[in-house]
Amino acid sequence: MINTLTKTITRKIPHPYISVFMVGLGSLFYIYEFFIRVIPSVITTELMHEFSLNASMLGFISSLFYYAYTAMQIPSGLMCDRFGPKRLLIIGLFGCGLATVFFGNTDSISSISIARFFSGAMSAFAFICPLVLTTNWFPSHYFALITGIIQTLGCLGAIFGGGPLAILVVKYGWRSTLIHAGFIGIILSLMILFFLKNKPKDPETQAWLKACHAHTLGDDHRITNEWQRLCKIITKKQNWVIGFIGFCCWGPIAVFGELWGVQSITHMFQLSNEAAATHLLWIWVSIAIMSPIVGWWSDHIKSRRIPLIICFSVGITATLILNMSHHLSPMFFDVVLFMLGTSAASQPVTFGLIKDQNPISVAGTAISFNNMSVIFGGVLLQPLFGWILDIFWTGQISDKGVRLYSAVEYHDAMWILPVCCIMGLFASFFLLQETHCKRHYH
Repeated sequence: MINTLTKTITRKIPHPYISVFMVGLGSLFYIYEFFIRVIPSVITTELMHEFSLNASMLGFISSLFYYAYTAMQIPSGLMCDRFGPKRLLIIGLFGCGLATVFFGNTDSISSISIARFFSGAMSAFAFICPLVLTTNWFPSHYFALITGIIQTLGCLGAIFGGGPLAILVVKYGWRSTLIHAGFIGIILSLMILFFLKNKPKDPETQAWLKACHAHTLGDDHRITNEWQRLCKIITKKQNWVIGFIGFCCWGPIAVFGELWGVQSITHMFQLSNEAAATHLLWIWVSIAIMSPIVGWWSDHIKSRRIPLIICFSVGITATLILNMSHHLSPMFFDVVLFMLGTSAASQPVTFGLIKDQNPISVAGTAISFNNMSVIFGGVLLQPLFGWILDIFWTGQISDKGVRLYSAVEYHDAMWILPVCCIMGLFASFFLLQETHCKRHYH
């Protein structure tokens, strides 16, 4: 499968390995951003104990990342169209590194809240910039496939932010682990500074790529400033439909994979944090494997709707099993988590749709609009999950003064997951306009 994907990417592309290197280098920030995004899921107990937090407060502090990330999406897209991805990648990586070091050193709730918020603001460039680099270095008919591969790379950060991070936290403590992780971000920003290029310098390659985009994407030369770009995006109904589908696609992962999954699993199976984080890795392994496959399949069958419908159906099945089956074997539970990850692997298809529906002159803005919609799941659903836990809390408190929530309470809150998938399936069936992977804007 990997050889097939490599041949598909490099076929008929001038200087293919340089193109792969540039997009891969730009994707380092996405890997790092995913790592710092999921950190709270591993250190929830430590944070709740050290800062005397309940579930609602922890959910809110974690969601500050998504508030900032979401608010910065449209500005980051406009800036990417204006200044190019390289500058933003350098600033974003350096800023995230500093914020992570600050998080590891702080000793107050307000300070960790600021660090979390600032990390989210800087991370706003992490996914948009590699996708704009993809537009600059590859023909557009590879877009969904490469988006899936970038999603796979991001999952590497989430995977390391699970079980491996939990082991490091046990061995070195959460503060020391975060401080060293912050320095890694600063080093990565220097790599971007010295090696990344926004687009090919070769005039022949530039002309070839422009011809490819003109054939498949078209353009709108009337768009000359940021306000026109923004209006072009927000006045189109299908962009909102695609954004809603993206929200439903990633919502269950934002809740279960990025924050509350480890604690849910520890209570469902009476496991340690390290063991629960290891189980949770199956979600990220699934997204890593299935994202490029679903993206490639969408391009191959010339359909966006069919992969979405199938993935949402898989997600409904997986989330209903999680909610209604209270005695799953560990092996079958891992299979269900793999299915849940598969449902989110349709995310690259939504970026393919947003590309199909909008001209290349607003590529960064369109991508950022969709990414804002996707990440809004964390803004809304993470604190909602914690709020539901507190509503059903029975009053149990540990000897360390931390609220204890039972497996039943986690199951009650987890009904959020199938509801998201059902809404996404409905929108894919009845509201989405099929583009057949071709230019479809006016």
